[in-house]
Amino acid sequence: MSFQPDQPIFTCTAVNLRAMPGYQGEAPPAVLALLGERTACIVTGAATLADGLTWWPVRVALADGRTLEGWAAERVGDAILLTDEAPLSPVQPEPVAPAPPIAPQAARTNRLGFYLHTTNNDAGLWDAIGRVQPPVMLIHEDAANDMLLREIRDFRAPDAFIIGRFYVTNDAQRAMLESDDPAGEGGRFAERILTHDFSKFTRRSSNGRLFIDAWMSLNECLPGPASSSYRENPAAYHRLYDAYDRFQVAFRARLVQEGVEAVAFNFAAGNFSEEAHYLDFFPRTLAAYTYLGFHEYGWPSLMPGQGAHTGAGLYRSVLHAARRGDGTRHRIIITEAGLTRAYGQPRNPDEGWLNRDETLDENRYWESLAWYNALLDQDDVLGACLYQVGHRGDWATFRHLGADNEGRTLHLVDRLAALRDSAVLRVALPAAAVALQPAPVGPATLSGKVTRAGQPAPDAIVRLVGDLNLLGNVRGAVIDAPGAVAWSRAVTGFTGALRTAWDRFVTSEVAGLTWDDFKRQALIANPLLAASDGHFVAHQTYFLPENAAATPAFLWDRRVSGYHGTTYQAWRDLVMGKVLSMNYAAFRRQLVAYHPTVTQTHGRLLADQQYLLPRTVGIDRYVLTATTSPRGRFRFVNVPAGAYTIEVDAPHAQHFTTSLTIEGKRDIELAVAPLLMPMSAPEMPGAAGSAEADAFIGTAGHEFVVNGRVLRFIGVNVRGLVWYGSGRTLPVTQPGHRQEVLDRAREMGARVVRVFLPCAHASTQEAIDRLREAVEIAGARDLYLLPAFVDFYSTTDFRIPGDDNFYEKLDPNFNINLLNGAFYRDGYRSRYLSFVRAVVAAFQDDTRIFAWEVGNELKYEPAFQDPGRAAFISFMHTVARTIKAIDANHLVTTGMISAHHASMDEGDLWRQLYGGPEFDFLTIHCYNEEYAGKQDHDYARVLEKPFLIEEAGFGHAKPGDRVELTRRDMDRWFGFGACGYLPWGFMPTTFDIGDGDDDAGMDRVFHGGDYDGLFSLYRERAAVLAAQADSITPVRPVDPPPPPPLLDRLPDFQAGETVFALTALRVSRTPGFVGKEESDTLTALSPGQAVTITGPREERDGLRWWLVRLAPAEGVAVEGWAAQATAEAVLLSTVVPAALPGSATVALMG
Repeated sequence: MSFQPDQPIFTCTAVNLRAMPGYQGEAPPAVLALLGERTACIVTGAATLADGLTWWPVRVALADGRTLEGWAAERVGDAILLTDEAPLSPVQPEPVAPAPPIAPQAARTNRLGFYLHTTNNDAGLWDAIGRVQPPVMLIHEDAANDMLLREIRDFRAPDAFIIGRFYVTNDAQRAMLESDDPAGEGGRFAERILTHDFSKFTRRSSNGRLFIDAWMSLNECLPGPASSSYRENPAAYHRLYDAYDRFQVAFRARLVQEGVEAVAFNFAAGNFSEEAHYLDFFPRTLAAYTYLGFHEYGWPSLMPGQGAHTGAGLYRSVLHAARRGDGTRHRIIITEAGLTRAYGQPRNPDEGWLNRDETLDENRYWESLAWYNALLDQDDVLGACLYQVGHRGDWATFRHLGADNEGRTLHLVDRLAALRDSAVLRVALPAAAVALQPAPVGPATLSGKVTRAGQPAPDAIVRLVGDLNLLGNVRGAVIDAPGAVAWSRAVTGFTGALRTAWDRFVTSEVAGLTWDDFKRQALIANPLLAASDGHFVAHQTYFLPENAAATPAFLWDRRVSGYHGTTYQAWRDLVMGKVLSMNYAAFRRQLVAYHPTVTQTHGRLLADQQYLLPRTVGIDRYVLTATTSPRGRFRFVNVPAGAYTIEVDAPHAQHFTTSLTIEGKRDIELAVAPLLMPMSAPEMPGAAGSAEADAFIGTAGHEFVVNGRVLRFIGVNVRGLVWYGSGRTLPVTQPGHRQEVLDRAREMGARVVRVFLPCAHASTQEAIDRLREAVEIAGARDLYLLPAFVDFYSTTDFRIPGDDNFYEKLDPNFNINLLNGAFYRDGYRSRYLSFVRAVVAAFQDDTRIFAWEVGNELKYEPAFQDPGRAAFISFMHTVARTIKAIDANHLVTTGMISAHHASMDEGDLWRQLYGGPEFDFLTIHCYNEEYAGKQDHDYARVLEKPFLIEEAGFGHAKPGDRVELTRRDMDRWFGFGACGYLPWGFMPTTFDIGDGDDDAGMDRVFHGGDYDGLFSLYRERAAVLAAQADSITPVRPVDPPPPPPLLDRLPDFQAGETVFALTALRVSRTPGFVGKEESDTLTALSPGQAVTITGPREERDGLRWWLVRLAPAEGVAVEGWAAQATAEAVLLSTVVPAALPGSATVALMG
């Protein structure tokens, strides 16, 4: 980090201010002062190096008025001591009524419910009720849908406490209270509710419970003592308060005659803020009612803190006062809760968190909701109705369903469902199961070596995976959440090394990325760094990591005790990198809200206290990573002892995973298998990768293979190729253009041509005939075709004939008709699926088809109308299974832009779509370095499937040298593991034939100035990719000499050494296997099971036997004899075996 003279900087923790730079030696420089965390300093000169540290001269004003100048170290190891980022001021909690703060205990259940102004099933409202099962719901009388009420009671949320609100105008409410008989008005108002719509609100469900349990009396009917209206004429309001007291008693008395309850008060937030306001003005109501209703709002947070106006918890004074007099019979219901700009700022409009002027992001809003839930749970509040879940247009800024102001799908229902599920889990498990417990034994060290084909495997990525209990306290461990990190944050004007970028942009902002991963991936995501020796220069733009928008909920329910340190140290040790959507500023803000006592200890956590810390809900995988040295070595130090999973991804090798237990110091060897096995003679006919060869494209891990060889390639998009010269579409084209375009593609080194297959003006048979002609032309040029079965957009003719009714205007910001939800739900079954079946059947045996694609850039729009993307996933899987049922030869893919574009990056939806056998590889469409939401390469890594950059290009949105931009883009994507790269709009003809793209295409018509440069670039890259593929593909050995007998090549084990069973293996009472009874068998080892050598070997019955000891799950040690090998196979080895497929069938050996 580079500071400048006169620049203000700040301490990140306690820092010694010394008289001179340095701290070692017999007489180290004197300490002038100990600067506390967040102390502001002024840099007074240039840095110097001393004792291995960088020291800065600084001036600091102390609290006692003195000004000192001295030297402070910038960092010690990984610990940053000085930063130029101004810290947030300490958060001072505002008093929330005379009641204790939140106790350090996790919420026992979800207390957040729904306020339904409307019950129209928009944006998945009914599904949301079923997923969240809100503890309370408030429903307006005119929105009380009979069908929904029945479904709520039958299955959606049968235990919900439902409150009704019968709307009357403010004038009508005041008239009832100003009448001569307010008690009579209360009774008549109750009667009006009971008799409404043929007494529908007295009806009961099949289980005997009322559809609506209780009714509000009046809503925000009177201003309270905190209002200016009250201060102008308190006596008049005292009379109205007395009238409301009588009104409420009579209102409830009439309702309970019919078995219906009532909810009292429901005043506007903050109007009645003291317990005396309720005890003095409404004694009859408190005596008569069980359920007390409150409205609680805040802005910009419900959490108390600097700059926040909040009424959260005002109910507590009333609750505690009432319970002092009447025991515990009162139950609190927050009949309205949320954020409004008007709270604490009366001049602001009454707008919610999605207002246009001060919009909050979803994570910031969720901070309030998660904290508020913990507060409500501590007081056993029945629930809070979030205003509004079922919203009407005039209250849309309070919405919880649909999309935000930028069109991004809201995930609040997902978070609420996760909150509920997490609470259910805590109820089901003992407390110890959900608290962060001390490590079983520790610390431990794991070191080892990765080998491939007996040789060290350098640059292999080794991942040590454990749960929160194991790695939650390990600094540097991060959450393992595929797709959570996108290298899409554009940064310009930054100068510094990789470590500086890590400290400034990542450590306090991004979860799910280790330092080791950052070092490696930064060079991939930013090819420019290679030219500057890994240093950032100010005039270049770089892409740095950020967390994806669609992230799971976080909750503060992880209990930690025995920890001592500052807030920043706690962040670095326990939270950093482990909680998605949580940066340091948010952590510090929330820590004080959950633990106000931290302000009394000057931001320190104390070892004798218990604290709640955040965790990401639904993910319990955390990881440390290491990259092997040139000798294949790796090491993890100071990790808790316990059971882990270890994963290895080595270049040109199959993914490796195994389970192991670490205690003390352990050294292991991990042998990874080659990506492809050597070819056997005779070799397949035809040139490697030739489309003329009689072989289909397949996959091996992350690679495409054909004829036993790896295939990496450049391709092109020529969407209308099949229909050139047909007269059905693209009228300027001629039949000869097919040969011309494909000749140029082959000259450029392309291997795959992507085309759009259907035509709205042609029959299925004509499409088949036209595709067959195109396949013949392409195959003659060693080219594969990748046909897409439909286009998402109506602007082309590449649609299924007769399906135009499924295209409509869906996005107000996008002036093109798109395939609608009716198509994905069932509409595709009539014509689209028939078209797919016919085409696939016609080409099932044709090796010149690369793969089948469901469609171009499909998604369900708008996504929130397809809860859980159930219809979209069902459509995709149905089509893929239909194809594979007909054609077992060809690969199948989706043709999607990305999982994010189709809102499939929420939770594990991407895994539901891609994780099974339906789809063989993933696709990404990426233009103009728009890398946000393009994390599918990470999904492909986890799923061990290939991925393609299926569309790419640069247009007006990214001006510059398109050749160099493309070069960098290819470097990035191939660095992340792409197997192919297909530029968009390839039109090499000398004039416009209507199949190019004047923005991001590659052609001589619109982009003649760089066509030749791009052509040469792609041809060069195609040659490089072919060479890479050849280097990966193993060749058949040339008559190797026969090896000595296996038994002569076996190593000797040593007593105390740990060895592993490579297959199912008997452990016997005595060595040997000839003439033995079944009773001689003690137990059986499963593949991968570890045993300990306890004695010397013996030769018996032609095998080598070792005395071994194992500890079964029951805890009783077993000692017996196991064979090291047969004449054909090794049975025991010191090398940890790769995990065996779960479906493998093994026979006992030995």
